[in-house]
Amino acid sequence: MGFVLIGIGGIDLVDGNKKLTLAYVWQLVRFHTLLLLDGWTEQKLLEWALGKVKKDPKPANFKEKSWATGQFLFNLLYAIEPRAIN
Repeated sequence: MGFVLIGIGGIDLVDGNKKLTLAYVWQLVRFHTLLLLDGWTEQKLLEWALGKVKKDPKPANFKEKSWATGQFLFNLLYAIEPRAIN
């Protein structure tokens, strides 16, 4: 599946390590989402999102810290369906 799970083992899941379990679940969500998008890459998904959003901040990649604020996601949701954001 191409997961990047450095330092995570099955014992971490058994022991209930929340942070490492969340990292694993995030990789599953990422994999599933890219499957649903039928061959899209993360770069193509980012380019699509950047094309929809006219406001800043506009992250250059998925590793930028500006994602933590959620502002870009709100702007994207508003661009797709303005009634979704109050």
